[in-house]
Amino acid sequence: FHVATVAAPLPARGVSFWKMVVRQLKDNNWCLLGIIGDRNPTESSYMHPTVNGWACGADVFVGGKNHSGDGGWSGFEQGDEIVFKYDPREQTLAMTVPRLFDRRFVINVGPAPSDGFFLHVNLSATGDRVELVAVDSLAVAKAGYNNNNADEHPPTAATNHDDGRILPSSLV
Repeated sequence: FHVATVAAPLPARGVSFWKMVVRQLKDNNWCLLGIIGDRNPTESSYMHPTVNGWACGADVFVGGKNHSGDGGWSGFEQGDEIVFKYDPREQTLAMTVPRLFDRRFVINVGPAPSDGFFLHVNLSATGDRVELVAVDSLAVAKAGYNNNNADEHPPTAATNHDDGRILPSSLV
C-alpha cells in the first residue's frame, strides 16, 4: 500500500526552500520526500522518471531509480524536521536533517520537466503523516543555506499531508 501526493509547484526560476516534519511513521514504516514532475502521481510514484528524493531504509531516488545509501543517507525517522532547497539553475535538490548533525544531502535532478517540479510525498502505511510547515529565514540559515538572494522563494503557505490528502493549513 502506497499513497502519493503533490503540493505546491516550485518556481521555474529562483531558489525555493521548504520544511517538512515526519509526524508519524507507523511501525517505523516507509516514506519518500522530494520532488516530482507529475501533477497526478500514482502509488508507485517513487519509480516515476521525474521523481527525486530521499526515503526511509536509506533509499535515494534519482530520476525514479533507487541509489540506496547514496551520499551516506540512512533514512528518515519519526520526528525528523527536514529543510529542503531546490535550485533550478544548479539543477539540484538538497536537504538537511538536524538529527544527522545538519549534514547536507544533494541530488543532481537535471532540468525541470515541461510542467516543472512539485513538492512530493509518498507514504506506505495508513496513519503515516508528514507535514509541510512554514520555513523562515532562521531555519534556512540554521540549515546552512544562503538566503540572501533576491531570487530565493520560501513557501507562502503550509499544507498537511495525511494519508495522501492535502489539507489547507494556516498562512505563514
